[in-house]
Amino acid sequence: MGILPRATRRKSFLRGGPPRALVLLAGTSALLFSTPASPLASCLNGGAANKAYLLIQHLNGAVVEQCVGFDAAQLAGDDLMRQSGIGYETQRFRDGLAICSIDGEPPKVAECFPAHGPWWSMWVSTGRTGRWDRANDGYTRIALGNGDALGWHYGDEESPPPLPRR
Repeated sequence: MGILPRATRRKSFLRGGPPRALVLLAGTSALLFSTPASPLASCLNGGAANKAYLLIQHLNGAVVEQCVGFDAAQLAGDDLMRQSGIGYETQRFRDGLAICSIDGEPPKVAECFPAHGPWWSMWVSTGRTGRWDRANDGYTRIALGNGDALGWHYGDEESPPPLPRR
């Protein structure tokens, strides 16, 4: 799974992993605060009127960040994932699709939500609120507006990625 050359990688000082909640189904909402870094250098389709952000925090703490520009009022979460150019794998469940691997992590998916071990948790940041909320729906049902972000964190605990550099 590849990453577009424009994707921005940065090291995070946050440690820990994502929550053990089904990314696809409604979960508990939690407000968590984090400090954003400096502005993102480039954005795919940067001339568009609106911008949404994708943040991925790997188990080792490395962060991949991608901005995607769009002209419509909203951008669907699955469109953000596709347009970002960052590779991911899904698995179909009764209630829809779940993301099991992002940016090559884990390299092989035996089980999307293992009983023991890391999994991907999903977070949403709306506008420039300066906080992540635990996603209450699957990524295909998320609608992002200008300045909104979709975040993924891979690990064994409920913890959001760093906020985007807007």
